Amino acid sequence: MKTALAHDGFTLIEVLLAFGLMAIALVMVAPITSNMEKHYLQKTAIQFASRLRTLQEQALAEGTETRLQIDMANNRYAISRKNANKNTFYIADCSFVPSTETFFLQNNIQFDGAGTRYSDISYTPNGTVNRGNTITFKSNKYKLTMTIYVGSGNINIQKPEPL
Repeated sequence: MKTALAHDGFTLIEVLLAFGLMAIALVMVAPITSNMEKHYLQKTAIQFASRLRTLQEQALAEGTETRLQIDMANNRYAISRKNANKNTFYIADCSFVPSTETFFLQNNIQFDGAGTRYSDISYTPNGTVNRGNTITFKSNKYKLTMTIYVGSGNINIQKPEPL
């Protein structure tokens, strides 16, 4: 009479097959995760450009100067409108008078300020930008540059480039 052998583990073929399947799954997932950083960088730039366009439209509609102040050290930016009773904006550590909307960058995206702490973009009551500006966003692996042109306020977003 024959007795059945106890099954104490996996055979070499079973282990190799399992590792092979995991390797194939990893190869399929790796490109997706590496493109996520580019995606977040582009998404952040598009949202930022959208806020700039809204700011320009508000300046035109309300007939008042509007400003976007960038705090590069803290990766945030704030939007303010000129107070009708005052001739200038009050700016200190991204605190504006009268009302302020403050936004923070997400997903490990940062402003690349090249040594400057603050940068600002102002739209006149007729909707034109006071001066051109170049803003660079960066992540761990990529950077993306956005250019705002004088006068028209047109925005050009370049493709992400490796650092």
